[in-house]
Amino acid sequence: MTATLTNGTFDSNGFALADVSATPTLFWSTFDLNPMWTGSHLLFWTTVYKQMILDDEVVALLLWVGESLIAGSDDLKVFAESWNIKYKIDGTSRFWVDDNGTIFWTDDLTLFWDGNDFYKTWPGIVGPLLRQRYLFRITTEAGKVQGKVEKFDLRVDIPL
Repeated sequence: MTATLTNGTFDSNGFALADVSATPTLFWSTFDLNPMWTGSHLLFWTTVYKQMILDDEVVALLLWVGESLIAGSDDLKVFAESWNIKYKIDGTSRFWVDDNGTIFWTDDLTLFWDGNDFYKTWPGIVGPLLRQRYLFRITTEAGKVQGKVEKFDLRVDIPL
């Protein structure tokens, strides 16, 4: 797998950590005539973290074709006020066949995409697998709790 991270960094343990917001959102407006409490320009909390997005992928090996890919609660360790995991299949066909082949669409009524272009909520298991890429996205929402992904394991269910 090759992971990419948006608004985050990997620490020395390999955990994904959300970045601190450079300009935290104030709990109130900057109009100082009606403060919610005494003490001018104090933040409601001291640190605000950005939304972090961890994108990863796995390409199903030939041995995995027809089997199931699993990531259950024991395979994930994520900390944040709110987070989600989604997935999508990276297309079921090539964009074109070859330089001399047919054009990549068949007629004006055929959709340009195959409907797999949008991330869907991860159901915990997907299959039967095909020989293609499966894309995963873990999002930790912005807030006062720093988003952290410590564990994201995928298992292939292959009967013995």
